[in-house]
Amino acid sequence: GRTIEVNPAMCELLGRPRGELLGSSVFDAFAEPQRPVLERELALRRRGVTSRYEVDIVRPDGSRVNALNVATPIRDAAGGLVGSIGLWTDLSPQKSLERELRTYERVANSMSDMVSVIGADRRYRLVNDAWCQRAGVSREQALGQPAQAHALQLDPRAPMVQVEECFAAGTVVARTNTVPLDGALRRLQTTCFPYRDVDDGSVVRSVILVTRDVTEQDRITEHLRHREAELRALFEAFPGYITAVDVALRYVFLNRRAAALLGHDPEALEGRLVSEVLGEARARDLAAESGRALLGEVVRVDRHYPSPDGGPLRQLEVTLLAGPPAPDGRQLLYSFGLDMTAHHDTLAALAAARDEAERANQAKSRFLSHMSHELRTPLNAIMGFAQLLDRDRAASLSVRHADWVRQILRGAQHLSQLIGELLDLGRIEAGQLSLQAEAVPVAELFDECLAFVGDLAARRSVHLLPTLCPGGPPPPTVRADRTRLKQVLLNLLANAIKYNRPGGEVHLRCRVDGDQVQLEVHDTGPGLSVEQQAQLFQPFERLGAERGAIEGSGIGLLLSRQLVEAMSGRIGLDSVVGHGSVFWLRLPGHARQPAATGDDRVPAAVTSAQAAGAMTVLYVDDNPVNLTLVKALLDTEPGVRTLLCLRSPDALDLARRERPDLVLLDIHMPELNGHEVLAQLMAEPLTAGVPVVAVSADADPQAIELARAGGFVDYLTKPVDMQALLATLDRWRQR
Repeated sequence: GRTIEVNPAMCELLGRPRGELLGSSVFDAFAEPQRPVLERELALRRRGVTSRYEVDIVRPDGSRVNALNVATPIRDAAGGLVGSIGLWTDLSPQKSLERELRTYERVANSMSDMVSVIGADRRYRLVNDAWCQRAGVSREQALGQPAQAHALQLDPRAPMVQVEECFAAGTVVARTNTVPLDGALRRLQTTCFPYRDVDDGSVVRSVILVTRDVTEQDRITEHLRHREAELRALFEAFPGYITAVDVALRYVFLNRRAAALLGHDPEALEGRLVSEVLGEARARDLAAESGRALLGEVVRVDRHYPSPDGGPLRQLEVTLLAGPPAPDGRQLLYSFGLDMTAHHDTLAALAAARDEAERANQAKSRFLSHMSHELRTPLNAIMGFAQLLDRDRAASLSVRHADWVRQILRGAQHLSQLIGELLDLGRIEAGQLSLQAEAVPVAELFDECLAFVGDLAARRSVHLLPTLCPGGPPPPTVRADRTRLKQVLLNLLANAIKYNRPGGEVHLRCRVDGDQVQLEVHDTGPGLSVEQQAQLFQPFERLGAERGAIEGSGIGLLLSRQLVEAMSGRIGLDSVVGHGSVFWLRLPGHARQPAATGDDRVPAAVTSAQAAGAMTVLYVDDNPVNLTLVKALLDTEPGVRTLLCLRSPDALDLARRERPDLVLLDIHMPELNGHEVLAQLMAEPLTAGVPVVAVSADADPQAIELARAGGFVDYLTKPVDMQALLATLDRWRQR
């Protein structure tokens, strides 16, 4: 078992010098894991058995070698065993090639394409699993067999023609054929790749065939081609301008309308940079907008382009957005432009018309104001002297003349009413009618209106019957302009009385429907047909009454409708011929104010100067008028001493000296604002505990919230409400 001779090749294989090996045990030259193999082989030699075996050699430097040993026993002349000879071969290159081949086979077998290798003898050298499955033969059956036979099973037109071309030309040869497979026509694409001799590159040693079923791929490609044609047709039909550029701002697509706007055909622009077509300035703008679009923003901008026909500039509204990234990472930017030239022209015309209408309204207002003065001046004289004549019993007017005077008065009163209604209509149309919304109790309003028309109803022998909310809750409160609402109701009541029958009735009613209140005027007059109802609320329309003895102007209902709509309400009627009419108007209800609670009322014990001790209040404000006003309000409250400070920097010294019980502090002051004064008061130990109330004209909720968060105990807005100020005073006097 000892080494008695080695040649240089064996020393190189073991990685050890000859002197180290000679005389040493064979076990010393190999790694420990190989000892069982060596012991087994040494036992075979001692029995005179020749064998071949592989063993891994680990060299001293850590490198490994796979070696094959052919071991033969050595006998002496008498036939006795005296040793053995080992012929060692380095198998590492062969093993490496085998591993590489297995890798190639695994790669080939992992492919869904059919792969085969045909040698120069036109026989199969390699086939993958996909090829075997499609050909219907095993790998063992195919390898070494002529390629033609199996090729015919894959393609009746024999791809061997391509193989021969590849062998002859030494270049890649590709064909796509339609063949019947699995009961259907399939598209097979076969590509032949030449494999050349390592030593002589001009010789093709084998051909690699890759056959791929491209049926679905071709179908998808055709579908995409069809979809692209559809999209192009859609882009061309789009009534605007469409372009697509890549991230380098190079035109990829333009519809013909966009290309024509730039003065070219689409084919002449595709592939060109935006800077070449539109200039560097426009390209810089587009680069900035594209950066925003690539971050996901939809960018909208206005653009101006010269008109191709030499006309005025085209005004475009352009929307820019980024398309989704393609699998290869490429991303396009799309812009969609709409020609807004006509739209902007229309807006400009509308603005001009609006300005002209505004000027006309102002002129109309001036005219109405002037006419009101010019008409009312002589009308005042007419009515005044007529009233003097009517009241002057000493004039001893005859019955005939007295009747004439009363006719003059009625005509003048009618003319005065007509002038007022016309002026109101003019103000409404000019948008100058001022309305003051407030809470209007319905019961009080009904009483006032009925009292006003009582004489008219008596003269016409019409009975007034107010029925507020039949069978319902107490009469509600509506939100409206009290004067204008009364004007509308009086007009409806006057019409209900004038157009009623002798001995007829007029009812005033009120109904509550959710948050809406409906006021109704019922009459027992002749009623109105559907045709007559359609003509109401038209200017100067009296439905034939202008030929009768009943006075009227024909604009009262029109004015009533516009007033009610200006108060966020609606007006209408329900009428039946022979049974009378119901004119109604719906207005928003107004929630009743809750009764004052004990917290809101000022307790007598607190407001009494005897019960409460003297309270010092410091008011800081840079406006002398505000100081005077607040002092006058506080002087009405007994037991309160008021200190005034006009300059905010003096407030801290005054507060430190006087030690007030409460500070009223303005927010917006020129030298130190209220927040800065408050910070000083809170930082001073003598005034840190004094409550400070903000008194400011800024009623913004955020300003109020900021003040409270900054340390103000309360916040009063200007103009100061006296009750709120006194309630704040009492609240802090109790503490």
